[in-house]
This record gives sequence, C-alpha cells and structure tokens, in this order.
Amino acid sequence: MIDDEWVKQSHTLPLFNTIIITLIELSVIFALLVTGICIWKTKKEKIYNFIDGAFIQEKLPIIYVGCIFGLIMAMVFVSGRNGHPDEWSHILSAGYYIDSWLPGAVDDPEVLKTVGGWGISYLFRIDIVYWFAGKVSSILSVFINDHYLRVRIFNSLLFLFLGLIVVFKTRRAPLLVLALVISPQIWYIFSYFNGDAFAFFLSMLISWQLIDTDSLTNQYLDSSGPGDKRSGGLILGVLVGLTLLSKMNYYVYIVFILFVITWRFFSGQECLCFAPDRIRLYIKKGIFVAGIALCVSLPPLIYDQYVNDFKKRDKILAVAEYHAQREFKPSTMRNEISSSYPGLRLREKGVSLKQLLFQNPEWRTMSFKSLFGLYGNMDIHSDGYYYQAVTYMLGLFFILVFFCIILSVPIQDVIFILFVMFFIGLAIGQSVYQSWVYDYQPQGRYLFPMIPMLIIGLTKMPTLFRARVIPVFSLIFFILSVWSFLFTALKMVQKIN
Repeated sequence: MIDDEWVKQSHTLPLFNTIIITLIELSVIFALLVTGICIWKTKKEKIYNFIDGAFIQEKLPIIYVGCIFGLIMAMVFVSGRNGHPDEWSHILSAGYYIDSWLPGAVDDPEVLKTVGGWGISYLFRIDIVYWFAGKVSSILSVFINDHYLRVRIFNSLLFLFLGLIVVFKTRRAPLLVLALVISPQIWYIFSYFNGDAFAFFLSMLISWQLIDTDSLTNQYLDSSGPGDKRSGGLILGVLVGLTLLSKMNYYVYIVFILFVITWRFFSGQECLCFAPDRIRLYIKKGIFVAGIALCVSLPPLIYDQYVNDFKKRDKILAVAEYHAQREFKPSTMRNEISSSYPGLRLREKGVSLKQLLFQNPEWRTMSFKSLFGLYGNMDIHSDGYYYQAVTYMLGLFFILVFFCIILSVPIQDVIFILFVMFFIGLAIGQSVYQSWVYDYQPQGRYLFPMIPMLIIGLTKMPTLFRARVIPVFSLIFFILSVWSFLFTALKMVQKIN
C-alpha cells in the first residue's frame, strides 16, 4: 500500500555499520584497482595483443550469442505460463491476429475476450508486435501445438537475428555486443512473450544502421544524390514507422534518432558546406525517410480510428467501466479516487515527486533491479552481491568514459555526448512521470531506450577505447549476466506444469 507508512519506510543500516561496510568495500576496490594497474604496467603489450587478437574481437562474441540464445531457449521451454509479467494477456492479444488481418473495434467480441481485470486490452492500442506474433504463430502451428510456445519462439528468434548481426559485424560495431550482454533483463524479455522485446529489437536495428559505417542507411545518408542508395533510406523509414507502431516509451528514442541524423548533417562531419543545393539534398532525404515512416504507421492508425467510428477514447472508457474491477473503473478514478488501486494517480492522491523518488527508495531500487535482473512477476530478485557488482562495474566504466572524454574527445563530440545524456534523462523522466501521474510501475523495461542511445553516444569515443575497453567490459558484463540469469532466473522462475 502506498501511503504515509510506505513513504516513511527505511531500509538503512545503523550509521556505524554502514560506515564500516562502506570502508571495507572501498578498501577491496582500491586493492583490486592497484593490483590491476600494476599488472597492466608490467604486461601492457601482452594485454593489448591479447585484446586485439581474433579470440577477443571475433570468437568471444560468437560464444556470447550461442550461450545467451541457449539460455533464452531454456527459459522459453521450462518456464510456466503464469510466471512472467502479464504474459497471458500478451499471448491472448497475439492470438487475436491468428485469424484476423486488421485491428478490431474496441467493443468487438473477439477483442473483449482479451480484456483483463483492469478493463483494458493490449489490443486497444495499435502495437504491431501482436500482428507479427499472431502470423508467425499461425505459420508455426504446423509444427508446434501450443500457441504460447509459438509466440515465445517468435520473441527468441528476434534475439537470434540481433545475435547474427553481432557475429558478422563485431569488428565494425563492437558496441552492439556490449548492448546485448550488459543486462540479463534484455535476455529475459526475449524469453517470454511481451510487447517490449520487439520495440527493443527495432531500436537496436536502427542503432546498428547508424553506427555501422558500411550499413545501407549510412550509404544512403552519405550518397551524393537523393536517389542514390535509396534502399538505405527505405530501411530506416520502415524501422522508424514500425517503432511508431510499438511501445510508446520508445517515442523519445525516435526523437533522439531525428536529432542524431540532424546533427550528422550539420556538424561538419561530412565536410558539409552550407550551399543551398547541399541543404536541399538533405531535406529531400529527410522527407523521403519521413514519408516511408508515415506510409508504414498512418494506415493502421487511421483504420483503427475508422473501425471505432472515430470515438475510440469514449469506447475504451465505456468498456473499462463495464469490465474493470471496481478499484480500476474510470468512475472510481473520477468520483472516489481514494478507493482506487493504491498505485494509480499518485500525484492526485497527494504523493509528491520528492516522496516518490527520494523519501522512499523503492522506485529507484526496483527500477535499477528490473533493469539489470528482476524476474518472474517482479518478485524474483538476484543475489545482493550481483547488484553490487553491477553497480561497481557500471561506475568504473563510466569513470573511464568520463576521463577519456576529458582527455581525448573533441569539443564537438563532447557536446553531442551531452545531448545524448539529455535524451537518456528524458527516457528516465518519462518512466518517473508514468509512475507518478498514471500508474506506479518502477520497471526497468521502460528504461530500455537508454541502451541504444548509449551505444550511439559511445561511437564518439576514440577508436582504441571502442576496440579495447568495450570488449573487456563486454566480457565482464556477460559473466555477471550469466550469473544472474542462470542461478536466479532459470533456477527460481515458475516451471511449466
């Protein structure tokens, strides 16, 4: 219950114990750091040769992908059908599109079958993943009987596709490896059916197109004519259009991508001379990509409004009023908000932003844990030492990034990185806003747009940093992620009956 007692909760140790534990931890970290520096100074050349070798640069990513895909498939087959957040509602939504090709009206009897206790359905909003999953499930029905298993396999194949890109592009885009191994929570969303994995998949494809210098999108952006290498613009437009039809928390990522492309055109990185014909060329390219994105996203959205008589919001409220449990009904929100579900409309209930974020650590703690390893129905926690290790490794990584930026990154790239940090802040802010104004959900999946933003920002780091530091931390985070996924997720999640 989110009330005064919830706000006043304290999870801190006595001050003396906290100081002692902190000093011990800092001493161990300092000793390990000194040891690492000594080894690096005496064995520097050998370490460099090893990191630059084929094993670290080319073979390890293949091992990562193979191991991760194996762990994901294990979770696909052994986990129970009620062991993951809202999975059954997602599965029912995908099932609607096994036989249907077009979105149904909110009050369609087949759509109403997917409405839960909240009085809403995932089908109320156009989320293209359910269409794709339904069609893949229909195809796989020839080989696999269970619909829930077919849509899980659909999600796992999305990860496999990303993994194959990593395997073939690891030398040119080592940052993609880091993005896939940095958190086992990423693996987890691909191991059961949900609406988040597909949106993350699309965001990673867009990032790959922008950071790989040989990608079709980069060839299009670098071309000298609006019609040259047009397939690259087509790919980018389709990916952006599909993202517009996916999870709404990725909208900030779309704005970020527009910023990245605009920065690319006007930052001088392409020897841009501000001649009118050059500017017109880039405007034409932008219009082409935007046009493709709108051609992909607008027809489903317009049809969805048409089939609901352009009164979709009113229909949703009517269905929610009829089907929702009392604490979730719109009338309860409107007339008896104190009787509504405790996590809804915290701002209207008098919880301040200060109380939400600072007086009680739950939002911060749960968001961090569910970004780096929280399983089941948000109730299976990894070992405390795991979260500490992740925190320290993240701290060390960003300290190295900070010093590298100060010492060797041009001021223009520093400004770009500051803008990246601004958009990452927006991604965090929208999650905070969702929990405070609408529904209290401190879930790390809402923060996943930060990951593709981060890898695009890290492209501004020096080549040696990306070639040597990134693979080392990829190995570290892979080991930590396996620790969490293997010994917590697979061990403790509810198994299939």
